Amino acid sequence: MKNLMPNSNPQKFINQETGDISKLLYLAGSPRNYHLDLSKGFLNLNGMTPVTQSKKEFQVIPLAIRTLEADLFKQGEKKWCEIYFLNEEGHVCCFMFHRYSLDNFREQFKALYYDEIAPTDAKWTIGYEEKQNADKQKYFIATFKYEMLSAEDIETMNTLRNEIKQKDTYIFRGDTQLIPSTYKIHYSSPVEPTDEDLKLEAKKENPVLEETPIAKTATKTEVNTPKPKVNNTKTAELV
Repeated sequence: MKNLMPNSNPQKFINQETGDISKLLYLAGSPRNYHLDLSKGFLNLNGMTPVTQSKKEFQVIPLAIRTLEADLFKQGEKKWCEIYFLNEEGHVCCFMFHRYSLDNFREQFKALYYDEIAPTDAKWTIGYEEKQNADKQKYFIATFKYEMLSAEDIETMNTLRNEIKQKDTYIFRGDTQLIPSTYKIHYSSPVEPTDEDLKLEAKKENPVLEETPIAKTATKTEVNTPKPKVNNTKTAELV
């Protein structure tokens, strides 16, 4: 039976002797659809197959994150967050959450931002806080804790992300791509391509395309590599 749990150890996808990358599966625009069921407090696949036990924490390392605001699933206008990740089988997957759960995530994001840690450079532990509505019906709000990844795991996640993008360029959901992002990191789509994506697509269309060569008379220039930014969108604020 396949292991559908979110992966929390990216090293498993790298052969430590050869450096070869395990096969990663992603149908562009159609990541495996996971559902964070906050009526019962567990993660499932396609709203049907349980992946985690009820009210039990799980860990995930995001490939990409983005937020948007829209009327989705006939729930009215709300702010949503999409988290893209690899499961233990190497499938690209995505789950979404909104409202109070997003508020909890936002609080942790603030701490990350001031510590200059990208949210995709952290391992997230997601748990559940039980609540009760006016009709005394139970429901849950997702809670979030993070720990920074090791330098080795950050490098490995970048390697895995690049492996996906070399084949499919974009990491996105086709059913939400037309809604503008309010925040994004490592997310892109044909509707919201990054400059790097456009260059990659151009090279795919013309494999012999090379960067303009530097003139032989050019002087050697010292290049200081900047610290990675917290996100790759126009705004640094998670909304």
